[in-house]
Amino acid sequence: SSDLAETLPPNQLMSMGLRDLRNYDSIELSAGLKPLEPLIEKRKSGDRTSRLEIGWKEVAAISDQLKNAGVSAVLGRTRPPEGLFSEGLEILPGLWLGRWPGVPRVEDDVDQIIRDEPGRLELRIKKSTGGGSLFFRESFARGWSALAEDGTGLNIVMDETTGFMRINYSAAVSGQKITARYRPDRWIFSLYLSAFGLMACIAVDRKSTRLNSSH
Repeated sequence: SSDLAETLPPNQLMSMGLRDLRNYDSIELSAGLKPLEPLIEKRKSGDRTSRLEIGWKEVAAISDQLKNAGVSAVLGRTRPPEGLFSEGLEILPGLWLGRWPGVPRVEDDVDQIIRDEPGRLELRIKKSTGGGSLFFRESFARGWSALAEDGTGLNIVMDETTGFMRINYSAAVSGQKITARYRPDRWIFSLYLSAFGLMACIAVDRKSTRLNSSH
């Protein structure tokens, strides 16, 4: 929307995949939108857009991908076909809502979700597991890292089917708490700049102090 354009500079918008600054719905991170790829129209020019008519037939064709992506409801102007959703309601005249049961955000050998917030996930793995992977319904992006309680770094890979993340772990960290954080390259680079600026300020301040003391 226009708020996004006002918040982020054009070069940053372009780095997110924005083809045309006038067409804000064309921001498409390929990994995050992989489950919705059949709903994205490809044109001869190479541009891609989600501005196309989508019916219950198209929703049914990728219902498994949608549910796996965490979609729990779909709105439509007509009654959804029998069997597509677990529940279908006409919430307003001519406006239908189809619902699916919610799916967990993290799957596999999870004993407890301790914290789940944007850019940070803390959970505890079940004891006595022989190692494996956690399926994390979050778009894969470089900048995510994960550590076990004992300081062991864990490998994060992209799930090829969904474009989401898998956190691989060994048997040695079973029963431990795992912390995953998102720190993009820009964030790390800004830390380096801040640290460099701080060191420069300290150096200038010390030089000024020596000059003042010499007088």
